[in-house]
Amino acid sequence: MCHPSDSAPSAWQPGRPRWALLYGVTLPQLAALAAVEAGSPPLPARALLRWTLALGTFVAMALWLRANRAAFDLQDWCDCAPQTMTIRLIDSRRLDAVPSRSERRPSWAEEPAGRA
Repeated sequence: MCHPSDSAPSAWQPGRPRWALLYGVTLPQLAALAAVEAGSPPLPARALLRWTLALGTFVAMALWLRANRAAFDLQDWCDCAPQTMTIRLIDSRRLDAVPSRSERRPSWAEEPAGRA
């Protein structure tokens, strides 16, 4: 798609995943999980704490991945991608622009004027 000789410096830079945010969210939860294991609370409390902290860690990782999915997609793009790629935007209809039920009837479905 792009040739190295065609690439020119541009102001557009792809975003990078925020790894520090991932570490900041997951490391405290993993440290708390290690503290639960070292502290040896009673069995039901330990099981609940293990489950809660592990679930919280995975949820945090999933949310981080969802927030950074565009950055992961942009990592593989070359420098000239914005100039050589065409993006088509499709506007969706707004809810207030939806015609009423009587306006949605096709013309062939209307009754002739002579009938009453």
